[in-house]
Amino acid sequence: MVGYVERRILASIRKVKFYDLGELNQVIWNLADLLNATRFQTLDTTRVELFEKNELTALKPLNAIPYEHAIWKTTKAGPNYHVLAEENYYSVPYSFRNKKLEIRVSHDLIQILSDHVLIATHKKSPGVASWTSDPAHMPSSHLIYGNVSA
Repeated sequence: MVGYVERRILASIRKVKFYDLGELNQVIWNLADLLNATRFQTLDTTRVELFEKNELTALKPLNAIPYEHAIWKTTKAGPNYHVLAEENYYSVPYSFRNKKLEIRVSHDLIQILSDHVLIATHKKSPGVASWTSDPAHMPSSHLIYGNVSA
């Protein structure tokens, strides 16, 4: 099929000079429309008619949220209820300390899951070896140390 399109569209314009990408695109669209409206030699139909009959009704709308590339990792939360992801440490609720967890690393977020249930979300830290802790993850006995630095 690709070879047929190349012969019908690209070969027909190979000696034409275009000075603008928009002009080239318009010519290609026009030739593609013409190709799709041309009747097959062996079938009494066109590519457009076949598409409308067989495929158009099966199409579904695109997702409202575009696909986002992410990397999944398995890890274990430490006794300090933090996990290591992308060279930084991120907190999880205290009750998940020492438990096996999944981490989803995307462009700007670190999401931590337990048994496929989201338990923590953090913005990705730009540094290296930094600690991101959510006070809501701390047990009450640790909150008193929240403003103390070494």
